Amino acid sequence: PIVFALAIMVSLIFFPVPINYASIMILALGDGSATLLGKKFGRTVFPFNKAKRLEGSIFGFLFGFLGARLFVSPVKALVGAAVGMLVESLPTPVSDNLAVPIVSGLVMTIIP
Repeated sequence: PIVFALAIMVSLIFFPVPINYASIMILALGDGSATLLGKKFGRTVFPFNKAKRLEGSIFGFLFGFLGARLFVSPVKALVGAAVGMLVESLPTPVSDNLAVPIVSGLVMTIIP
């Protein structure tokens, strides 16, 4: 919960409105649904990260896209959610709760 709250604060401080809200939605809806639904319905394990499931990432992408779409264009929401779920699936030493909104927010910021 502490890293989750820190990621929200970083998004609110460093990204412009509405990208900050979209990156928070990708974290909250995308990462949250990837975890919950991946555990429930996941069967396909990523070869590079045995703790994550492909089905969870697909659900995370879908829900992250829908949440981000409330705030940004479809293209930004699509790319932001895709990048966010890619980051979520990687075995990184940094918490995905921190990395997902920061990386997706950065990517959405550079998209015209």
